[in-house]
Amino acid sequence: MFACIAVGILIGLIYSRVAIPLYSAQATLFLDVSKGPLINRYAGQSETPEETDGGLLSELEVMRSKVIGGAVVDKLNLTQNEEFMSSRDSLLDIAIGWLSGTGSQPETDPARLRQNAIAKLQDGATITRVAQSYIFDLRFASTSPELSAKIANALGEAYVADRVNSTYESMSLAGNWLRERVEDLREKTRQADLAVERYRSANGLVRTGTELLSDQRLQELSTALVDAGTETAKARAKYESLKAVIDSGRADIVVNDVLQDSISKQLRTKYLDASKREADISKKYGADHVQAVRLRQEMQDYARLMFEELNRVANGYRSSLDMAQSHENELAATLAKATGNSENDDRNNVELRELERTENTYRNMYQIFLDRYQESIQQESFPVTNARIISFAEAPERPSFPRLQLVLFMAVIFSGTLAMVLAAYLETRRRYFRNEKQVADELGLDFLGTAPPVSAKGGSLGTYAADNPFSPVSETLRSAKIAVDLFLGAKSPKVIGIVSAFAGEGASWMASNLASLLASQGDRTLLIDCDLRNKSATRMLMAHARAGIVEVLLGQARLADVETLHPTARFRFIPAALKRQLPNSSQLLASPMFKQLLSQARTGVDYIILDLPPISAVVDARAVANEVDLFILVVDQPRTERASVRDALAQSQVVAEKCVGVILNKVDARKYESRERSDETLQGRDMPIAAE
Repeated sequence: MFACIAVGILIGLIYSRVAIPLYSAQATLFLDVSKGPLINRYAGQSETPEETDGGLLSELEVMRSKVIGGAVVDKLNLTQNEEFMSSRDSLLDIAIGWLSGTGSQPETDPARLRQNAIAKLQDGATITRVAQSYIFDLRFASTSPELSAKIANALGEAYVADRVNSTYESMSLAGNWLRERVEDLREKTRQADLAVERYRSANGLVRTGTELLSDQRLQELSTALVDAGTETAKARAKYESLKAVIDSGRADIVVNDVLQDSISKQLRTKYLDASKREADISKKYGADHVQAVRLRQEMQDYARLMFEELNRVANGYRSSLDMAQSHENELAATLAKATGNSENDDRNNVELRELERTENTYRNMYQIFLDRYQESIQQESFPVTNARIISFAEAPERPSFPRLQLVLFMAVIFSGTLAMVLAAYLETRRRYFRNEKQVADELGLDFLGTAPPVSAKGGSLGTYAADNPFSPVSETLRSAKIAVDLFLGAKSPKVIGIVSAFAGEGASWMASNLASLLASQGDRTLLIDCDLRNKSATRMLMAHARAGIVEVLLGQARLADVETLHPTARFRFIPAALKRQLPNSSQLLASPMFKQLLSQARTGVDYIILDLPPISAVVDARAVANEVDLFILVVDQPRTERASVRDALAQSQVVAEKCVGVILNKVDARKYESRERSDETLQGRDMPIAAE
């Protein structure tokens, strides 16, 4: 691992030396959203679009756009700047350009040259927003510090100029629209004014101040009618009171209105004076006195004259009453007529007021838009922008790339990670058995050979070794037979147990093929399916068996009844035909009945092959260990880890002590050989002997 990190650091140092240095210059731009353009106020917007996050992101994309880049390219004439246009492509880019035929041909088309310059500018520019503020950092990196500073500043200036131009264009569009709107409103106001005047003239609706003339006339007539009624009432009261005095015939009643007349006043004075003297003479001389009679006659004459005067006055009152009544009647008739005219004028006035409201609306709108139009003209004459550069870029003194500390740090991280991944990969490869030496080192057992994955190809998997005598499987099983014969010598029959550490490793398949191979070589062979839980050998060789070893052990069948001869491989086979699971399979295999079965089976055979269940799952293999001469361990090479096999054998010491060797099953020959070569290279070990 340390060597890998050292190599990474060395590569980082070399890269820092050979890499082209880049200088990064930075300008800072501020977007003042408080100075929103006038068009936003016309649109009734309470906030400018730049105040939102979406608006700021849009402005960020504008800064990165080809329009701004093109403006910078044109302003600084970058297409003619050899330092800017010089290629800094990687070896891969150069190779791709050479293969495509474009790497060695200089661009001559001005349009394409400008597009290439814009692309280079966008590649070298980095524009970011500072946190959640309205400030943007404009960075540009190139091989020249002065050029980087110029381009960074030019990016900010180009954006500010673009904002000014866009504001000017917006205000021009707004001014044109407002001018058209003002002209339209002016015409509508004029038409509304004419409509009001035409309607007023057609219906005689003349105004004096804020009221119609008809309404004012009606009010005056009403007042005059009230006054006329009052005068009529006064005249009637005078006439009736005076008429009552005349009708009473009493001359001594005082009538105030009459006393104001000089003639009536003189007559009344004379009447009262005669009455006083007549009263005095009558009192002194008696009522019959000639003077008293004469005075009474004078009084009657005065009274007659007084009533004549009263009748004259009464006739005057009567004339005044008739005149007042006539005037009142005339005013009432005039008022009634004026009232009818006023109702008609009121109906016409409703329509007139509607026309006047329309006229006022257009007039107000016209005035508002006229003010805005004048303001837009002023704004267009003095365009302002809400963006400004608050910090100009300066030529950097040190390169920003490559940074030695960062390169070394990344080299250490990358090389360390690569070293750990490589170590984990190698460790994963070492988890499984890969050669003879690992089997001997880990388990202390002999390596008997390998068996690759096979297919029946029209035959039976249970007799594959006999059907294919020159296959790697057959060679491995012959190696196992030789190991058994060397270990047991001339003992006969030889009881061999085929076991595995876990289920599914191919022990039953290996037991069946060992039996078929031995039988094909002329050895009398008996295969017994002792895996009473899975019964893999029975399913492989005799799936329809009705009775087997369990029935014999339970005394329900005889050995001769369940033992069969394989039709092609010619080995004898005792199946495990029980259809249900047995919880006490180990007790049956350790019972005297099983020993008796083996004693009977030893007659007339050279080899007895026992297909046993996995040693890590159940104790069945340990239960029959005393009856077995040797065990052969089958290991699934791609799937079963070495530590798991070692632990399984440690739990079954009796099996480990009698184990003659290990067969690695399901081995991919090509991968197995390549692993051997890898091990030889990495560890300096000898190549293992693999079965062909």
